[in-house]
Parts: sequence; C-alpha cells; structure tokens
Amino acid sequence: MESVNTMSHKKNYLILSGSVLLACMALFFLDKEVNHFSDILHHIPALLTYSVPTFFACFFLYKLFLRKNDKSESLYLSLALGLPLGIISTIVILLLLFRLFP
Repeated sequence: MESVNTMSHKKNYLILSGSVLLACMALFFLDKEVNHFSDILHHIPALLTYSVPTFFACFFLYKLFLRKNDKSESLYLSLALGLPLGIISTIVILLLLFRLFP
C-alpha cells in the first residue's frame, strides 16, 4: 500500500513539473522574438528563472492542499493558483530588482 501511495505522488510531481515547464514555455511563445521551439533553447537561463520559482510555488501549494483535499483536487488547485502566482511574483521581483539596481 505504501509503494502505491508513493508512486501516485511521484506521478503527481511529474505532472506538476511538466505543467510548470509547459506554462513557462507558453509564456515565452507570447514573446515576439520567439517563433519556433528552437528559439527557446537560446533563452534557457530565462526559462529557468521563471520555472524554478513557479515550480516551488506549485509544490508548496500542493503540499498545503494535500492536507485537506484528495490528490487530484490538490493537484488541480495547486496548478490553478500556483502557475499565475509563481509567474506574476517572478515578474514583480525582477521588475523591482531592475528598478532598484539599474
């Protein structure tokens, strides 16, 4: 029973990380300079800058919601709230840093 539970969590973590990566890649496709998938490879540091904080926001929200809800509902809630929260907070932090240190 324990191994089934950990496999389910691993599957949810893979879904979580894949969704975060796809959402951050979609953010880059909104940029006018990125036209093809190969253009994203030139922007890997920026992709990591957005992906890592967004993943941690989604991960901690998943752990928080897991205490009260079942696994699938926790996953959906953490993605629905964590993706915008992580991306917007990263943008705000970067804007503040570039304003403070021009």
